[in-house]
Amino acid sequence: MHTIINRVKQLFSRLTFNSNGQKPSFDGPGLSGIISAWVEPLLSEHRDNTEIENLIDLTSNCWNIGSCPRDKHAELWRLLIQPIVEEYFFEHRRDLQGKLRKLIKVRENLYAHDPRFILDFRFKFHCCRLRLDIFSTRDLSPSQFMAGIDALIHQSELNA
Repeated sequence: MHTIINRVKQLFSRLTFNSNGQKPSFDGPGLSGIISAWVEPLLSEHRDNTEIENLIDLTSNCWNIGSCPRDKHAELWRLLIQPIVEEYFFEHRRDLQGKLRKLIKVRENLYAHDPRFILDFRFKFHCCRLRLDIFSTRDLSPSQFMAGIDALIHQSELNA
């Protein structure tokens, strides 16, 4: 299932950036700062790069889920959040799931006007601080996002 998430990002990245090769601009708070602020409390000094990457992926997915209609949240949670939590954070899943659900609510309440979807990210540590670059688009509607996920799930079922 984690492969589906990566394929969604690749598909949307290609669709969005093929037009002119640049990220669309948005007059609002930077997503890198928002997602960094969401990830920082979830990190501990014992996390390895795989866990850090998965935590960024989870928080980015929370942002995207909060952009979609509420009647789609449970389905998106099952596809984008649950597999990562179960595979990488099983021992702490209940606590982490509660925190992630709160992030979706924050997205809905504080950033409802923000049209961006997160497509990809890069991270590194600089002076013991997380440095995060988020790549997003405002050129996808929630229905296009859902259609892309549905198409990839259908394709993966055919290939299975």
